[in-house]
Amino acid sequence: MSKKKTPKQKTTLKGNMPQKTILIGEDLYIENSTDRTIRLLIILIAGLVPLIVFCKLQTFIMPVIETFMNFSTTTITDFFTYYKQVVLLLLTAILLIVFLREILTKTSRPLTLHRLDIPILVFILSLCITMLTAEYKTLALWGGYTRNLGIVTYLACAFILFVLINMRINAKWSKMFYIALYPLVFINTIMLVLSYYGVNLWNVDFIVLLLTGGNPEYVTESARIHGTLNHVNYLSGLGAVLFAIFAGRAVLAEKNFTVDHLLSIAAAILSATIVFASKSLSGVVTMAFILVILLGLVVDRKGANIVTLLLILGFTAVCWTALSLHNASFIKEIRDSVGLLIATAVLSLLVFLVYLFAKNWHEINKKKLLISGIIVVVLAVAVVVPVIPKVESAVTAELNRINSDLIRERLQQDEFDFPEAKFTWGTGRLYIWKETLKLVAEKPLFGYGFDTLPFEFDQTDPAKIAALASPYVIVDKPHNIYINMLFGAGIVAFLAFMAIVLMVIIKAIQAIIANPENSALIWPILLGIVAYLGQGMFNDPVQGVESLFWVMLGLAYGLAVNLPAADKVVDNE
Repeated sequence: MSKKKTPKQKTTLKGNMPQKTILIGEDLYIENSTDRTIRLLIILIAGLVPLIVFCKLQTFIMPVIETFMNFSTTTITDFFTYYKQVVLLLLTAILLIVFLREILTKTSRPLTLHRLDIPILVFILSLCITMLTAEYKTLALWGGYTRNLGIVTYLACAFILFVLINMRINAKWSKMFYIALYPLVFINTIMLVLSYYGVNLWNVDFIVLLLTGGNPEYVTESARIHGTLNHVNYLSGLGAVLFAIFAGRAVLAEKNFTVDHLLSIAAAILSATIVFASKSLSGVVTMAFILVILLGLVVDRKGANIVTLLLILGFTAVCWTALSLHNASFIKEIRDSVGLLIATAVLSLLVFLVYLFAKNWHEINKKKLLISGIIVVVLAVAVVVPVIPKVESAVTAELNRINSDLIRERLQQDEFDFPEAKFTWGTGRLYIWKETLKLVAEKPLFGYGFDTLPFEFDQTDPAKIAALASPYVIVDKPHNIYINMLFGAGIVAFLAFMAIVLMVIIKAIQAIIANPENSALIWPILLGIVAYLGQGMFNDPVQGVESLFWVMLGLAYGLAVNLPAADKVVDNE
């Protein structure tokens, strides 16, 4: 038997700088130190920024609402957002400098025009106009206290996306991206589980000194820390996103029970634990959506990696059971929301069917599809129509119960005829969404500026008693990433944002259909994007998670555009 010849490697040197030759499609692309620097910066933005927790004294400017409420401007400590923003802006500035230097000084790296550039440009310009037209410009630009998510953060995210879609992204980018997220999973799992079982890390002197910079007096006696984000709802959403990424990576792995595969399974289980330990439904609903898609992918791949999915589900169930033995209240909350979970699973199934139709469109019998579609629609109408009157009646009753005008009319007749103090649907979210959308309708084009809701919302509305169980709650967030964009930046930025998201998803799906061998690289990140969009129905954008989302957008688009049928990297270092 003749000895197989080793392919000759091409070595490219410029001075003493080590370089890599990457074969992408038919192009021979030289990866230099600038490419690796940009990749490192992106990895730091995705993996380091969400982990940053450190004390910052901030001035809290409170609007004067009513004299009897006695709200005032004061100084408040922020541990979770200020320095995340600082590091994000610093890394983004370095990223832009390195990228622009490469573009302006190297003729071999011209900018590539993408259709995605148009909505990115519209998004950036609309944010600039919002900044000029906002009444509270400082808040709109930098964001409010304990949030720090203003226009400047969104501009940084848009620039990150722009850089990524102009990079030649290969499989190594995605692998390093996953590695960067492992600390985020492990650290938040440990912190949240300890908090769940009653361990307050603020009682540990070393942690207090580390996170306060040697000023333990900045931590109040009642303070609790659950993770690297400042609320369990955000941790639930983050857990769902991480679950989607790592469960997708494990289920779609080409080689089973390797180190990467086992780490992905472990990370998926721990991410689900974050969701359960946070005791927030947003993550559970998102996980239900993702699990249906994962099951569909397994079926579509003729049962491949079904064992992996069963392992993830089995160990996730064990973790949930262990947590429930300590506190069963979340089980009751999930049981009470079973209708929402079923509706989510049905919606996820419909979304996956659309993907299957797109994938197999040329092989589908269009006549049979039309007939089947008509039958499904008729059956759906037959099932839904009888339920519509009950749903309409329930919705109307709830909207009337939290109707500000009706409550004010009753109070004019009897000043003590207050509504019953309770929460409306979604722990008050229905009321907040309804009233915030009224504000959007008054200033639709470019919005009010991010984090200015406490100034614009009618904080004296008596309907807050019926919707939020108390008249003293200050509504400062819309609890929805889409309404947040509409209110903060207006419909122009919102449409540009949605165009960016849809174009990335469509490009990723097209790449998966065209080159199924690359699905293991693209699907996990795509599932992470979908999970973020799902949990965003119930959560606000938050520092750390928002930048992670925009990095995922760039990676998904970059992989879709640049991955060939076979991605070969030749290392000449």
